[in-house]
Amino acid sequence: MTVLNPNLEVQDLIIIPRNYLSSQTLTVSLRDEQTNDLFTYTPESTIFNFYDLVSVSIILSCLYEDAFFEMIIRNNLNEIVYKDRVFCTSQDLNTYSINNGAYNTLNTNNNDYIVL
Repeated sequence: MTVLNPNLEVQDLIIIPRNYLSSQTLTVSLRDEQTNDLFTYTPESTIFNFYDLVSVSIILSCLYEDAFFEMIIRNNLNEIVYKDRVFCTSQDLNTYSINNGAYNTLNTNNNDYIVL
């Protein structure tokens, strides 16, 4: 699963494609799992590295907090070269909590009980 920050305008993805790519044009498709909307983007820049790593820099405008997306990257022959699930959050991944700002603990010391 890939985690993206919805507050950043440009997202950098490093992927390992399914098959060999040699300077092909890539297309990134994101499908929102809640609304089933499909968004298609063409990367701003694509860097093909020596060990079949591909670095994709893309501007995504469809991301929002606590959302899941299905990401499919295709080459110019319309073949799927990478497929992944994306989660969007602006929280730090080391301290991520689903209750961030929604759950407040009360400081009460009234937990005494009497046994008869």
